[in-house]
Amino acid sequence: MSNEMRTAMVSYCNLGTGNELSGKLVLQNPLHPRLRSVFELLYPMFESIIINEHNLLSQETHREKFLQYLPQEDMRKTLRGKWPSHDSEDIKSADLWDQYKAEYKKFRTDTQFGQKRKDDLSIESLVMCYLYPRLDANVSTGINHLLKSPWCVHPKTGKICVPIDPKNPDAFRVD
Repeated sequence: MSNEMRTAMVSYCNLGTGNELSGKLVLQNPLHPRLRSVFELLYPMFESIIINEHNLLSQETHREKFLQYLPQEDMRKTLRGKWPSHDSEDIKSADLWDQYKAEYKKFRTDTQFGQKRKDDLSIESLVMCYLYPRLDANVSTGINHLLKSPWCVHPKTGKICVPIDPKNPDAFRVD
């Protein structure tokens, strides 16, 4: 493919830049059918991986990031009052996530503002921010950009490209 074709492909696949800690991902309504399908696939994984396995809501930085996805300040304030203000492995993300979903459900079912609330994509944006795959646009669009094969040495940094087991990424160690 030409660079232009690669750029078009990456533009279609990418949602935005950054990661879960660098800024809020904003999705446009109506959500593209491709993204709706992706969300429906990712949502159960989100609860399994992010909430249960990684227990991310035990960390203050992630609690704050989750709160930023809520559409109203009073919702954020309510949850901040219920949630602990410190990091702890004893904090159960599942409990905090249940509170988050309950607060969001109240917002979605409130008929004061009608249909507009039902079209909110806050949960979709949150899930996609944490689990939607990111492409390195420079590597993906430039024909002259090198793709690293396992065990190759990077010419500038001298670092070795090491494969990871995608079924067990947490076992990867950077020693």
